[in-house]
Amino acid sequence: MKSVLNTPIYTALHKACKNGSTIAGTSAGAAVMSKYMITGKQLLDTAYKEAFNKLRDKNIEFSPGLGLLENTIIDQHFLKRNRYSRLISALAAHPDLVCVGIDESTAIIVHGSKATVAGEGQVIRLANPVALKNTDKGLLKFSHAEFGVFTAGDVIDVKP
Repeated sequence: MKSVLNTPIYTALHKACKNGSTIAGTSAGAAVMSKYMITGKQLLDTAYKEAFNKLRDKNIEFSPGLGLLENTIIDQHFLKRNRYSRLISALAAHPDLVCVGIDESTAIIVHGSKATVAGEGQVIRLANPVALKNTDKGLLKFSHAEFGVFTAGDVIDVKP
């Protein structure tokens, strides 16, 4: 992404997407569609782990993505690698966005504010945490959020 950001390629991808072209990516190529791309790095625990040990405030690192999905954060290999803690941390960092975890052999096909699930696996959607707070020890908490599990053919709301 660093080699594409603010280049003619970046501009061309945005123009193509706006004009209705299909833009696709797998794995990190799916995550890069978001404005905020999860790097996988914890900011408060420097040892890399696929799943975070605790849900803590300001623990998730993002890097700039393509921004084709301005208001949706994508995480990949979601169920296979048990990345719930990453997606919950992303939702807490950006509570106004929709967070989508896409498992392996699975995709979402986005048209406007709707996405259709395709493939063999499942997609998790998290949004709208209620009463989001941080404890005095920096732990995240909220009373509830929208949570859904979807399979091929299901249509979910995203925020383009």
